[in-house]
Amino acid sequence: MKRPQLLPQGAVIRDTYTVDEHIGSGAFADVYRVRHRYMGMQAMKVLRDGRTEAQRVAGLFEAFRLSRISHPAIVRVFDGNCLEAALGGHPYVTMELVDGGTLEDLSGSSGPRFVSNLLDACDQLASALAHAHGQSPSIVHRDVKPTNVLVHWSDGGAISVRLADFGLAVPVDETLGFADGHGTIAYRSPESLFGFETPASDVYSWGLTVYEAATGVFPFKAKLRDRETESTSQLVEALREIQKQPIDPPSFFWHAIHPAIDVVVMRTLVVDHEQRIRDGKTLETATRAMRAAVEGDPTPSATLVKALRLCQDPASGAKGLELLGKALRAEPSRGTAYIPMLGFLRAERDRLNP
Repeated sequence: MKRPQLLPQGAVIRDTYTVDEHIGSGAFADVYRVRHRYMGMQAMKVLRDGRTEAQRVAGLFEAFRLSRISHPAIVRVFDGNCLEAALGGHPYVTMELVDGGTLEDLSGSSGPRFVSNLLDACDQLASALAHAHGQSPSIVHRDVKPTNVLVHWSDGGAISVRLADFGLAVPVDETLGFADGHGTIAYRSPESLFGFETPASDVYSWGLTVYEAATGVFPFKAKLRDRETESTSQLVEALREIQKQPIDPPSFFWHAIHPAIDVVVMRTLVVDHEQRIRDGKTLETATRAMRAAVEGDPTPSATLVKALRLCQDPASGAKGLELLGKALRAEPSRGTAYIPMLGFLRAERDRLNP
């Protein structure tokens, strides 16, 4: 059933914004293209809940949070306020209009620029998380998923992304985490399903997002479809069990995916958050190492592929790192491409085995 829109086309808000058209809906909000009286086209997100003062204040937290974390890969927020009473009084946030769709549209694509675009998206999204997690205290997004990654395309076909929808983001003590049940269930980390979240929880969601963008496949979809779930609690319980089961690396679905991509994605999807890539800063280091390997050695030898396959799992990572070192000593011409990857893997080995 189609949900009625809160704002009709042509509605004028605060004598400043004129509604151009409705451009999307989420679980809690509708998004409109609006024209600012002086500043041109913007996006306006209107929360459907906001009739009480507490709801209005909570709805405007996103504008406050985003005002603290300006970054090229995080959507810019311009204003936060409430609609006039005649329009329902709902809280709204205005932000930059990013007009290229979402990362969901990239999922499973192909073509000569696909790998380059995928690497760019990975880098930029990791950088956004590094910036958010680097705040004091860390800001955890809690709802990283393809539809919350907005995309812009240059005239030359290059991609740039903006992480959006910080409405669920919360400052968090990395040791204590926090108990809360929000976020899109399918993209939530194992620990968040038990009410505990840290920056590593966003890293897990990044992994699922990139996995889907690279392959067009959500790794738990088939198994979730086979489960009979009639309520949210049953869905959560099913997902808890499914997350414990092994998943295939992205290259299982698309053999052209470089094994270095497999390494980073699979390291983000480790069930135990303490064994997983721990935060956005470390993830940023990993994605840059991944890019160096993909671009510097696009067709790795069989021995390197074997070594990188072992490096996907922290349990076999030390063995994989040793084999990787031997392979590069035997093929020194390939070594430069893997120097950042070696640095990342060694740092993870030392962190996990002090």
